Amino acid sequence: MRVDLEWDVKDGLPSRVIAKAPKIEHLTSLMDKFNGPDTTAQFAKFVPIIHETECKAYKMLGDNPPLPVPKVYGCCLVTDTKPGLIVMEDMGARAGLIDNIATGLSLNQWRNCLNCLADLHAWSMTTDVPWRDQVTDITTMSDFFKSFQQNAPTQIKMLKETYPEYFSHVDEENVIKEMVFENLMEKNTKYKTVMQDVLQHGDTWLNNILFEKKEDGTLTDNVAAFIDWQICMKGSIANDVARLSSWCVNHEIRRTHEMELLKHYYDRLISKSGGKLTVTFEQVKDLYQTLMALNGVMGVIMVDMMLHMVGKVDEDKTGWRKKELLQRTQALYDDAVKFYGWQS
Repeated sequence: MRVDLEWDVKDGLPSRVIAKAPKIEHLTSLMDKFNGPDTTAQFAKFVPIIHETECKAYKMLGDNPPLPVPKVYGCCLVTDTKPGLIVMEDMGARAGLIDNIATGLSLNQWRNCLNCLADLHAWSMTTDVPWRDQVTDITTMSDFFKSFQQNAPTQIKMLKETYPEYFSHVDEENVIKEMVFENLMEKNTKYKTVMQDVLQHGDTWLNNILFEKKEDGTLTDNVAAFIDWQICMKGSIANDVARLSSWCVNHEIRRTHEMELLKHYYDRLISKSGGKLTVTFEQVKDLYQTLMALNGVMGVIMVDMMLHMVGKVDEDKTGWRKKELLQRTQALYDDAVKFYGWQS
């Protein structure tokens, strides 16, 4: 919510801010669509937790953050009697969001986002800020991952019936096997065999990335800020990169350039990590491809959510958004089939 402010003595104080309050209704709406109301209540308890995580993230990143973030003027945590609140800089005059995930990142926007992620991950390996004591790891999302196993059979059946031209070939048995909780966690923690935790944003998609505006209001390729740090956590360098590359880039652009840009990310990370990163590019590539394949399998479980809640395809009367996102999800799944060596 934008709030206009008036001051007796302005003295550099902002005339407009964004007041962000956590809303249980937002999470409930999302989880009802995917899990059904019977399993939604268990997620409501996370609202004050993820709000606190975002407050901690902005505080940890400080006044000289390793990647662009909005200036935060103050945070109030959720209590029994008070809602939480974050008061931050209003960047609307100079920055904006890509209007829809189907539009996707341009090649240069993708590269610049990866620059920011490399800088964040390198900072977390070299900083004296005790961020590891402030954030949790992926085990806190266990309930969310368990929901994939629970919902996989129903979602796959719906998928094949609704979009047979894209997904009639989905291997139901192998997809369900990959959605078993232990398999999901194994893939997400594979990095621990070769490297230490880094601080990850955790939710790298287009609604959480602002780009600088030109005078005419169109967006440039320059990142203005990463926002929405609610699921910031310690984890793999590859998670942020794979999440961004999976859903926010057209599949043809991704397939053509992903190894080139992964190497670009890796080289920047090496150059900024002060010798703290000892994994080879081949190891990073393996971690990335493992998570990309996992995203490809998870994607077929989340098609309805991706189309209607994230892609807002019902707002597009031309049908282009829907086609683009279905093709993007199909390409991710087909790449996962190839990676796993399944019979297509």
